[in-house]
Amino acid sequence: MDCREFETLLPRYLDGALREPELARMVRHEASCRRCHALAVGGMRDPAAPIAAAAWTAETLRRTLGADCRHIERILAMRGEAPPGGDEARRIEQHLVECRECNALDEVLRALPSYYEALPRLRADRAFTRRVLRGTVGRELRLRTVLRVLWRSPTLLWEGALTCSLLFTPFLGRPALEGARSLARQVQTANVEERLTTTIAAADLSRAPLALLEIWPAARGQASTLGSEIGLRVAPAREQASRLLARLRVAAAPAEEAATGKGGAHELRHP
Repeated sequence: MDCREFETLLPRYLDGALREPELARMVRHEASCRRCHALAVGGMRDPAAPIAAAAWTAETLRRTLGADCRHIERILAMRGEAPPGGDEARRIEQHLVECRECNALDEVLRALPSYYEALPRLRADRAFTRRVLRGTVGRELRLRTVLRVLWRSPTLLWEGALTCSLLFTPFLGRPALEGARSLARQVQTANVEERLTTTIAAADLSRAPLALLEIWPAARGQASTLGSEIGLRVAPAREQASRLLARLRVAAAPAEEAATGKGGAHELRHP
């Protein structure tokens, strides 16, 4: 980098808008050129835009020796993998002597290995573990909560029965598949689909007909082997089970939160 390029990038450099590798080139050139260093120091002392005195003092203290602290922090963070050498290492050491903030960061980074050696294993308490599990896999569903939700929501009860039938179909073998074919033939001849849809809609089970109509075409299909037919049923079973579990968690959330709120209030009254 020459002085003309340094003067061109100087406003962005003083504003902290430069990124690597231009930032590193500006730092090196300012450290090696007295004229450009004087320009940078003069720009910091006479800012183009008026700013608060307190903020300007803090920004001035961060820029010791004309080297941007962000550049030094980046080098310190990567020193374990790519240690600096030569003039770069000497500039960093000189900066650490003058800059208290970067020196504190350097001490923390150097002390991290000893901290990890003193803690061969990190142990989390039970409350922290539960909080992490709830944030990743959701709330833990209790049997009473699930039964209460199913009793109040017939749609979920129907979906649960449908999911169980889908999950157990591959394990019952060919008789269950033959029964599904027989049921499909009866549906085709006796117009059961229309009557079942009307009956379920009257009971306000809107999702059950859609789920049932998605399964029957697969049951009517003529697969060549039993394994292919099982594969056709395992995928919708998993999807149906996931949807049912998600809906159960959403429906059970108010009851769980109410129970948790009562328990928390009791603990606050009686510490």
